[in-house]
Amino acid sequence: MQEPVFIMGKSEVLWPVLIVAGALSTATMLLPGVPGSAVLIVMGMYDDILFYLKEFLLVELLLFGAGSVVGILLFARVLEKVYFKHQVFFAFLFAGLIAGSSWAVFPTVWGLLEVLLFLAGFGLIWFWEGKERVNRSRDGEHGKN
Repeated sequence: MQEPVFIMGKSEVLWPVLIVAGALSTATMLLPGVPGSAVLIVMGMYDDILFYLKEFLLVELLLFGAGSVVGILLFARVLEKVYFKHQVFFAFLFAGLIAGSSWAVFPTVWGLLEVLLFLAGFGLIWFWEGKERVNRSRDGEHGKN
């Protein structure tokens, strides 16, 4: 039985599609836990972009890059405005995205060492956050005088 052979070739991708693919794939990288390559896969553009890189097709790569720059600049501005307006909602959303994507790095079997390291990390963060909270409240009191 033979292994399947994948032939990557140049397909006809319109320049607006390349710009949109660059914008969307790069913009999603600003969100924790959302890889830009997943957007390219969903759009059916992943193989095309790999082919453009392999063959160093400069025009296509520049169009994709231009979309990437536009996407990151626009999405960063939109995200900043929306985030500061709804901080609590987005804090929970981002925490959920991070927690959801972390399953890929968690071990499938938890032994004593893994549990102890997890608890040590959790305790360290808890301790640092408490110190930071004390520093913020102390600095706030001095700023009022």
